[in-house]
Amino acid sequence: MSANRFTDNSPSPDLRGPQPKRAGLILTALLAAGALISATAALKFSDLSGPWRLVVALLPVPAYIYFILTQIQAVRRMDELQQRIELEALVFAFPSAFVGILTTWLIWVGGFLPWLTFSDSVAFFLVLMIALHVIGRALAARRYR
Repeated sequence: MSANRFTDNSPSPDLRGPQPKRAGLILTALLAAGALISATAALKFSDLSGPWRLVVALLPVPAYIYFILTQIQAVRRMDELQQRIELEALVFAFPSAFVGILTTWLIWVGGFLPWLTFSDSVAFFLVLMIALHVIGRALAARRYR
C-alpha cells in the first residue's frame, strides 16, 4: 500500500540538511561585535604605531567575513517560507537604512548637525541597520502566521 504524497502526514525528509542553530548564529554575531569593540577600544586608548594601528583596525574583518558566511549558510538551510521572511526583512531594512543615512547626511550638509562626527554616525547606522532588520523580520513573520 503506497501513501499518496498529498495525504501522507508523515514528516518529509529535509533535503537541505539540519535547520540553522540560533545559538551558533548568535555566537558568530557576538564574535564579530566583540572583535569590532575590541579593535575600536585598542585604537582609541592605546599608543600603537602606524603599521600596528592598521593591523588592529583590520582585525575585525575576518570575523565579519565568517559572520557573513555563516548567515549565507543558514539562509540556504532554511525552508522556503523562512527564506521569504528573511528576504522581506532585508527588503524592508536595506532601503529604510538608506533613507535614514540619506536624511541624516542631508541634514548634516544643511548645517543642522555640526556635532555629528563620521565615527558617531557609522556606529549609529550599524545599530540602526540591525534594528531595522529585526523589525523587518518581525513584520514579515507576522504576515505569515
